[in-house]
Amino acid sequence: MLEYLANTYTNGIIRTVAAGSTISVPFLVAGIVLTALVAYMLGSFNFALILSKKMYDEDIREYGSKNAGTTNMMRTYGKKAALFTILGDIGKGIASVIVGSFLLGAAFGGGYVAGVFCVIGHVFPLFYGFKGGKGVATAAAVILVCDPLVFLVVLGVFILSVVLTRFVSLGSCLAAALFPFLTYYHLLATDNPLPGGAIAFQSAFVMAILVICKHHANLKRLANGTESKFSFKKSKPEKGNAGENGDCHSYTAKKKKKNQKFTAKKK
Repeated sequence: MLEYLANTYTNGIIRTVAAGSTISVPFLVAGIVLTALVAYMLGSFNFALILSKKMYDEDIREYGSKNAGTTNMMRTYGKKAALFTILGDIGKGIASVIVGSFLLGAAFGGGYVAGVFCVIGHVFPLFYGFKGGKGVATAAAVILVCDPLVFLVVLGVFILSVVLTRFVSLGSCLAAALFPFLTYYHLLATDNPLPGGAIAFQSAFVMAILVICKHHANLKRLANGTESKFSFKKSKPEKGNAGENGDCHSYTAKKKKKNQKFTAKKK
């Protein structure tokens, strides 16, 4: 059973069926479309938006950097909200790669195809007016499942950049820029290139472009010296700074939510 699952994951259900069919090309096209559609729909579940609405009855895009992502959730609502956000975004990236691999085959770039469409869904979510996050956590999850070795290098670059500069945006962009080059050298520039190496490289390139382009405002602030640095310590709430200071706004949002629940019960 495990051997069958491993074989299916490597070669893909669609490719296995298409190999013995006279209409193999339509089968493959249908498989790619299905993979892209499923992955995009998974990516469209933006957990920063879901959690900010569920936990605080607010839209995270109205606060802080106005980005629907983990860093802004951390600054606006605190560690708990940020943790749930990143776990959700990582989970959908992993799920997409697994679906893509079973449908098209991991060896033929199925995971990468699903991964890039999941990131597209995260950045341009169908359910939230096509205004989502920057795709960093989801892209990282895709890299982790598709190529753990490349992930370790990319993660190392990200961590080193953030530790040295405290700019999450800079670390994200450097890691994203490095990703397609590492993918090319690991999968294509070898004596035995992977069958889906070209698709993997193209998908990695698109993911990198998406992540970097979504950081255009951050890059502009970095150039102007006005980009906010990430704090590893909990900042002190300042009176009158609700909406600007993460902890103060978190407290206000929680109080608002509790009052709404109390009023609903009273009615």
